[in-house]
Amino acid sequence: SVTPGRDRGPPRRGPPCESRPVRIVFFGLPLAALLLDGDGHDVALACVSSTSAPGLRRLERRLGARVLRRPDVRAPGFAERVRAARPELVVSWFWTSLLPL
Repeated sequence: SVTPGRDRGPPRRGPPCESRPVRIVFFGLPLAALLLDGDGHDVALACVSSTSAPGLRRLERRLGARVLRRPDVRAPGFAERVRAARPELVVSWFWTSLLPL
């Protein structure tokens, strides 16, 4: 048995995880998109929920035309644009409305 507050020894470690870059379409705050890009993932499209959020200018410098400020996600053709980016993963982090994808 383990006594509360006592050292339980070194943490268990499983086999090493092989990571690879993931192609992502991102919805939310710019800092999270910057972190994903900085970790080596391919942010194919970044839809930003707040145009006054920290990191927006840096994200635009890094990703250029792949950054969309508050896009109308219900607009005709928007879902097709997301599909055309061919994401492996869609990430929503503090996006404030329903994504009809």
